[in-house]
Amino acid sequence: MSNRIMTHPDQKIAFGKYKGLTFNQILDRNPGYILWLYEENVVVFHDDKFIEDAYRLDAENSPPESYFLPDLGSK
Repeated sequence: MSNRIMTHPDQKIAFGKYKGLTFNQILDRNPGYILWLYEENVVVFHDDKFIEDAYRLDAENSPPESYFLPDLGSK
């Protein structure tokens, strides 16, 4: 797959499940998808702040660590 380049956050994406939406709209709906595009090198982002925002929003929307830890009860 060839890399695609995001030149502006209001650029529309031309592929995938969010086809037709802008990168900003996707960031608001699913920052994890933006991170996947970035980490898999599907899209080259020239805006470091945009990626920083994606990491921040993804962390803010993730469940707390206790969600993933088993309840071992008190002994």
